[in-house]
Amino acid sequence: MSSNDTARRGDSADDEGKPDEELYVVGIGASAGGLAAFKEFFEALPADTGMAYVVVQHLAPAKHSELPAILGRWSEMEVELIGEATRLEANHVYVIPPDKTLTIEGNTLELGQRIHDEHRHLVIDRFLDALSKTKDERAVGIILSGTQSDGTRGVMAIKERGGLVLVQSPEEAEYPSMPQNAIKTGRVDLILPAAELAERLAAFEANQGRLDRSDILCAGDDDSQEGAYMAIVDQLRRVTGHDFSHYKRSTMVRRIDRRRSLHGLDDLQAYAEFLDDHRAEVEQLFDEVLITVTRFFRNQTAFEVLKEEVITRLFDEQESGKPIRIWVPGCATGEEVYSIAMLMEEVAEERKIRGEYKIFATDLDRRAISQARKGIFSAASCERLSKERLERFFVSQGDGFRVRGELRDRVLFAVHDILQDPPFARQDLVSCRNLLIYLDREAQRRVFEVIYYSLGTKGYLFLGASEFLGDASNLFTVIDKSERIFQSEGGESRIVSLSNARGLREMSGEGLGRAEKHRQTPATLIGSEHYRMLSEKYAPPSLVVDENYDIIHIVGDSQYFLRVPSGPPTTALFKTIIPQLRLPLRTALIEAFDQGQTTTTGEITFEREASQYCLRIVVRVIEERHIEGRKLAQIVFENVDEMHETAETLIDVSSADPSFQRVIERVEAENERLSEELYRTIERYETTTEELKTSNEELLTINEELQSTTEELETSKEELQSTNEELITVNDELGDKIGQLDEVNNDLKNLLASTQIGTIFLDRALKIRRFTAPVKKYFNLIDADVGRPVEHVTHQLQYDGLVHDLRGVLDDLQPRERELRSENDHWFIMRVLPYRTVDERIDGVVVTFFDITDRKEVQRRLEERELLFRTVFESASDGLFLYHLDEQEGGSNFTEVNESVCRRLGYDQQTLSLMSLADLVDPKSIDLDAYF
Repeated sequence: MSSNDTARRGDSADDEGKPDEELYVVGIGASAGGLAAFKEFFEALPADTGMAYVVVQHLAPAKHSELPAILGRWSEMEVELIGEATRLEANHVYVIPPDKTLTIEGNTLELGQRIHDEHRHLVIDRFLDALSKTKDERAVGIILSGTQSDGTRGVMAIKERGGLVLVQSPEEAEYPSMPQNAIKTGRVDLILPAAELAERLAAFEANQGRLDRSDILCAGDDDSQEGAYMAIVDQLRRVTGHDFSHYKRSTMVRRIDRRRSLHGLDDLQAYAEFLDDHRAEVEQLFDEVLITVTRFFRNQTAFEVLKEEVITRLFDEQESGKPIRIWVPGCATGEEVYSIAMLMEEVAEERKIRGEYKIFATDLDRRAISQARKGIFSAASCERLSKERLERFFVSQGDGFRVRGELRDRVLFAVHDILQDPPFARQDLVSCRNLLIYLDREAQRRVFEVIYYSLGTKGYLFLGASEFLGDASNLFTVIDKSERIFQSEGGESRIVSLSNARGLREMSGEGLGRAEKHRQTPATLIGSEHYRMLSEKYAPPSLVVDENYDIIHIVGDSQYFLRVPSGPPTTALFKTIIPQLRLPLRTALIEAFDQGQTTTTGEITFEREASQYCLRIVVRVIEERHIEGRKLAQIVFENVDEMHETAETLIDVSSADPSFQRVIERVEAENERLSEELYRTIERYETTTEELKTSNEELLTINEELQSTTEELETSKEELQSTNEELITVNDELGDKIGQLDEVNNDLKNLLASTQIGTIFLDRALKIRRFTAPVKKYFNLIDADVGRPVEHVTHQLQYDGLVHDLRGVLDDLQPRERELRSENDHWFIMRVLPYRTVDERIDGVVVTFFDITDRKEVQRRLEERELLFRTVFESASDGLFLYHLDEQEGGSNFTEVNESVCRRLGYDQQTLSLMSLADLVDPKSIDLDAYF
């Protein structure tokens, strides 16, 4: 994390009390088919992982999204729609709204307005890129189902800063394009079904912080963690062939610990044992450590300075017929290489010349080199390129772009280890960016020695923004300090040991114990420096080769005798020696190895780079010196003008020696045969060329037309694909909504069936929408009647005002209730109410029928009983009366009396109804005036 990042973020903490830099933020990108993947993921994800989750999906801009509500049903965490400046909290899920872009600063999400006329809407890439910059190693990117390649650049950005990348298995994804494009980057940590990704993510969080990395940042003989670390490094060396013991330990431990946490292992010892049983995991760790992530014109300002200060000078100082040579070690997938090639083409075009140059690009990672050779990049990778450069140097291919052939042909890619393999010589520019930051000081010094040798006199060095010369500052002068551009110091003699790299391998092969044995003492260092000074001033250029003619060691400036051929780097003598010296040198070596004594050639005169040279070659067998059973010989290039007489007996192989003559005869015979074959080939070639020339012109015209049409179709295709993604997302949401509606419909259906309430739903035109089964008791309805006007349907009601009531409710919105009787003597209550939608709009009426036949029957029986009672009560000859007992007043009032009581007491019914029982017991107390 840079100091600027720290200053920007500050020490603020979220609501959970966790500082900004400690909160893991998980960006989840999906497109078409993402809803099913979300369901699997969130249902398997625990609610207490301590991480914040941000869901970014391609949504239709004009459609309200139901995604927050849908995710809320699958996750126990709180789900909310992102608003302006939303603050992140642990164990929360945040969902992007439609028609917006999303970035993050610290722990705050910030929305932006989508630009509708942009070529592609890469909302996932933009968020993951911003997430990587603000969260570094605590950024997690997850790519789920979707079409096209959105998320690919974001994945690379997260891995570039040490984050974690998980991808849904393409076999499980409903639409596998997005997962597949992410996997093609080679920067993915896990590829699993969505549910398993959730489980691994929870395990990863639980294991973070369990290992004290400080225990193994420094070597310790008795530390078990240290031993496990060295065992892991040894596993990498044995499986991949590459030694990482000189990579910075802090970086290595961080990468190893991340893989350990991802597999839920307790410590490095457990992870080392896990590697023993899982070779594929060693390859995964190798990819993790390499970090082969780059992009076009990384640090735009630096490339602009490179163009003005270096590339322009290289063309100005270029010798006629001599191409400019450029080496890019650690080239990754080639974006930086092609960036330099584009600059070379632009400068040559400005000067109206055909620039002669060759770029050698090397890297450890075979997969990265293979991808770079293809020259095919995703649309996300090319997003930073200007429109002019994209049209000038690329052609559209599928979902991405391919480097044009004329640019691709200028670059030679090869697998190469700068610490172990022979370097490229006579380079005019070496671009070694963002490689040194991963190496320790000793390895950096070795790299600078190799680069210094490769550059020759006055070559240029281009470093990354965080890289410095350090101990090699005396070898280079500064051209632009801020952009890390340097120039090699002058000097004719350059010494480099091609076998010295073996020392680096041996130092780490068996751990620190062996490293101690190979450390140089001060006396050894003084002797090496003494040897170097003598070689530079007095020794002629020389080589040491074995019996297979492989170069073992070089002393002095041999650039006029050796050349670096095209293809993979090689130490083969006769592939690197210039043609003028090849035949006499071969003869001298044969004689030296066969006879075991010193041989010499005659004087050889040749011209190279506008200079005349006269030399002879001396070959001496190195007595009693064998390495792994190989014989060695020394080859010395002696300048004839500076030669001194020696006491040794020399064999002049320029004379007509029989072996020399045999070699000449074989060469001449082979040359004659090749000349004849070449003549016949030229004739066939000329005939074929004439035939193809006309066809080629026609094909070029057709190709131009097809290319124009293809570009238009590609643009239309991308627009349609983007729209299709949004429609698929909307369709998924609607499908989920339909599922909910089906559940609600089933609930309502069972509710209505259980209540046995007859119901008819009518629209505003009083046409039948639907009805329940019980209503068939009163209406002659069948399923085919749906959509017919209700007045066309016969019924059994003894009522003619139904339609009038229905229209009345639509007019005044007042409910109607009627007690009706059917023709079969059934009674029911009919209620008519307005049909209201969820947005309070009147869209018809609802008619319900409650069967009250039983209640009517009870009422009828009560009335009959009441009538019987009245008849008996009134016709009885005895005096009968009913009275109401008032317990509070201790008396009662008459409620009803028959005629017999009135006759016997002498009062009429009205008077008795006003009297109490006490009044009859004490007649004197009756005050009739009080009653009337």
